[in-house]
Amino acid sequence: MNIRHQHIQLPFKGGSITIRSSETDDEPNYILDLNAIEKGLQLMATKFPDHFADFIKEQDDATTGDVFLQCCLFKDVIYG
Repeated sequence: MNIRHQHIQLPFKGGSITIRSSETDDEPNYILDLNAIEKGLQLMATKFPDHFADFIKEQDDATTGDVFLQCCLFKDVIYG
């Protein structure tokens, strides 16, 4: 059996990921695209500079990633 692995770098121009809750259908979908990532990075740098510094220095961890994703999707840290 021949399995081919491909590496896809996101975001690519015009690309996005739709994230939705699996718990209820009435929650909104969240779109992660280049625009959301750019705004999330700016927000993280302003509101959460320690996490942003860890990100820039490549000393990030799961918490840093969580803060980044929440900044991109929710414009704030609302969980945790």
